[in-house]
Amino acid sequence: MFTTGSEEERDAVKFAFQYSSRIEHEIYKPEVEDVEFRLEVEDIVHAGNSFDAAVVVVNKSENTQNIRVNLAAVLSYYTGVPEKRLKGYKLKFLLNSNAGKVWY
Repeated sequence: MFTTGSEEERDAVKFAFQYSSRIEHEIYKPEVEDVEFRLEVEDIVHAGNSFDAAVVVVNKSENTQNIRVNLAAVLSYYTGVPEKRLKGYKLKFLLNSNAGKVWY
């Protein structure tokens, strides 16, 4: 539970809205999309095999940006229901204008 009106509550509501059946209403559309995040993984991963993933962050603005990345690997059933969290990483860094960074 989060305190009503807190930053944590707003973040939780925004996250939940991403998976809402009413996403077409776009009530949380960002004003400017100046930082791009991508997760790159192999096209085919067979059950039981290891795989590599890369997080790509690109600053498309003219300003240096303060970046926070929270990445979690979760084991899920075929229905999409999560079973358990496998790993998690948190990254914080400054990214210069028109620059990119990749983590493996």
